[in-house]
Amino acid sequence: IKLNNVEMAILNEVPEETNIHIKLTKEVPVYNAKIKWSSSDEEILTSEGVNKNKTSDPKYVTLSYVITIDGYTREGQKQVKILPYLVEQQLNVIEEMIKNSIPKSTVKDIMLIRNVYEYWAEINWNSSNENVISKTGDVRNINEKPVTVTLTYTIKIYEDQRVGTIQVE
Repeated sequence: IKLNNVEMAILNEVPEETNIHIKLTKEVPVYNAKIKWSSSDEEILTSEGVNKNKTSDPKYVTLSYVITIDGYTREGQKQVKILPYLVEQQLNVIEEMIKNSIPKSTVKDIMLIRNVYEYWAEINWNSSNENVISKTGDVRNINEKPVTVTLTYTIKIYEDQRVGTIQVE
């Protein structure tokens, strides 16, 4: 029953088709289950679930899995249609989110987006003047005249990245 439950759960998480990365569950602690994945084509979809399809055509990949619970195993497969990975569009969406979240001027701390889990994105920040706005968004310019600071963000989705800047007064 445990093997059936885990198998149904992990298969429900794997889509029939995708143009983004797939979150492949590696363990289900409630059942003490470990899952090992492999891909029929690591150049298109890795065994970590990373969509690497940079072609203009959909590709079919077979994901194989081995579930292990208390010494018992179950093996299976699921075919997935891997659409071209649209990293540029994802970077555009994240960049727009960042730009919409940062005020043009402020006296309060700024909440800097650090992750966009939906796209497996990590965002790192730097400040042109840490004494005024830190790279964590802390505003420190107390009763001084307005100062313009350049915040630089680096959006990283696996090996793809984009760097941009925002001016804040």
